[in-house]
Amino acid sequence: MLGFNNEFYKKLFYSLDNNSVLMKVGKDGTYYPVWCSKEFTDMMECTSEDFIRLESGGTMKTIHPDDRDVISYLFRHHVTRDGKNNVTVRKLTMSGKWIWVCINYAFISDGDDVYAYCTYFDVSELKESQNQAEAMYNELNKELNAMADDSLAALRSNLTKGVVEEVRGRDLYYTDRVGAKIEELLKARIDNMPLESDRENYIKTFDLENLRQRYYLGEQPASLVIFSKRQSGRQCFIRYSASMRKDPETGDIIVLGVESEYNSEKVTEVLNSKVLASQYDMVSYVVSGSYGVVIGDPKNARKGNIFPRKKSGSYMDYIRDQVISAASAKHHDRKELLDALSPDTIEKKLEESEPYTVDLICDIDGELYNKRFAFYAIDKETKFYILLKSDMTDVIREQQERNEALTLALEEAKQANIAKTAFLSNMSHEIRTPMNAII
Repeated sequence: MLGFNNEFYKKLFYSLDNNSVLMKVGKDGTYYPVWCSKEFTDMMECTSEDFIRLESGGTMKTIHPDDRDVISYLFRHHVTRDGKNNVTVRKLTMSGKWIWVCINYAFISDGDDVYAYCTYFDVSELKESQNQAEAMYNELNKELNAMADDSLAALRSNLTKGVVEEVRGRDLYYTDRVGAKIEELLKARIDNMPLESDRENYIKTFDLENLRQRYYLGEQPASLVIFSKRQSGRQCFIRYSASMRKDPETGDIIVLGVESEYNSEKVTEVLNSKVLASQYDMVSYVVSGSYGVVIGDPKNARKGNIFPRKKSGSYMDYIRDQVISAASAKHHDRKELLDALSPDTIEKKLEESEPYTVDLICDIDGELYNKRFAFYAIDKETKFYILLKSDMTDVIREQQERNEALTLALEEAKQANIAKTAFLSNMSHEIRTPMNAII
């Protein structure tokens, strides 16, 4: 059946018992199976005769329509692709199931005839894993694009090669550039962390060898919140996170590193354990001479409120321009009030007890309002505090009204007691006079 003139080929192919097929290749690239092994027919869920009959005439019925052009080209020109004698295609079994197979092939001439000797490997599970890896890799790139605009930094780095491949973000360090070594980026961040404990934790978490171990052990993503200074000079809590994926084409380990400001989240974490935010008309944080509003909106503020004009800015500018200037000169020494609200005083008072509160009366458009500033320490080491501002005007007025009502009630009771005493005195006199006469 083979028609080989060379007896060696005949013995070779008939003796092989692997997952293989011998094809006669036509000049137009079509092929005609002339022999197949038992392992191959088991994979295809058919007999040797069934497969040869099905594929006779070069129909490629068991090859997926999208893959037929590839097979036809390779067989027509007797070439390898990308220097490899293999190709991965989808093949249809007799039960109607598509499977991925990797075909290793070699062309053999026998006079004017050309044969392709092919061995097949079922790589369906591997292909599925590759598809999943590719989907995860694409998802990683989507994450980079989604987070880039809102993040301080979003970096795509090649952990295998140790270099940065893509840089995005609104507050990058001078080291953050394409082609830079990952070690340079890590050093720039470590140098801007004021606390030794934070530096140690950062190195322990994001050291390159540790990231590799986390990837191979499946322990990801890596995440850490650290107080740090940015390239812009701002100091704040930052959430560092890193996710690792394998590049489906190169096999390199790719790291997506995202750095986001975490001040507001840090405040929210502490609020539930210390205070109820709903009790206050403004919740903000104070750190390194700056503030940031977490809860509260000046647009929705009622009359008499002293919200900052901006969501973030200089803390002392806000205190001087909007708080001290509104404080009633009749009720406060403004210099003493400014000192009471200064960061140095806040730090000292919070060392003694918590919370530290400052009550003041503000004169706004000729009306007096009672305000209370309460400070809590989030992190004393980094001098990171919560500022809770509440309007006490209604509370104090209600208390004053209750006090006035109580005073009035006491006065009325006093007058009633005086009247009762006078009445009893008169009655006693009226009773004693006739009784004396009788006696």
